Amino acid sequence: MNKKILIVVDYQNDFINGVLGFKEAVEIKPFIINKIKEYQKSNSEIIFLKDTHDENYLNTIEGKKLPIVHTIKNTHGWDLPKEVVDLIGNNKIFEKNTFGSTLLFEYLKNKEYDSIELCGLLSNMCVLANAIIAKTCCPNAKIIIDKKCTTTISKDLNNKTLEIMKNLHFDII
Repeated sequence: MNKKILIVVDYQNDFINGVLGFKEAVEIKPFIINKIKEYQKSNSEIIFLKDTHDENYLNTIEGKKLPIVHTIKNTHGWDLPKEVVDLIGNNKIFEKNTFGSTLLFEYLKNKEYDSIELCGLLSNMCVLANAIIAKTCCPNAKIIIDKKCTTTISKDLNNKTLEIMKNLHFDII
């Protein structure tokens, strides 16, 4: 049996069309929704990661380097888009307050997957960080990044990030 999991990274309103939103983040929505449905049809696991900050965000190191208040817990910007919320079902949601998720690390360690696919935002930050966590926890799993299902604020930066991911032996499809 092919044991696989999809990790949807930070596909939240603030990154799509909120304070940190950009056109390409909106454009990948149908591809992410189709990817989630594809995994649901095969009864595969799905985990949703949510960037989660509080009112103290601007006092954090990240807040000092990126002084734009975003994904404050229980705000509209923190939420996933309705089309994604409608697909969550009984799947897990892990909140994280930095690029990589310690909850994801704890969940994946000592598990064996044939493949781990990641999608969402931003390719050069949280997708990359969590793909490295997945590879660390499951070194023999194929790590898959569908380039139609991730992006970042610049096409050039996205392409460079995909090249780095390829160098890390991730399968870019």
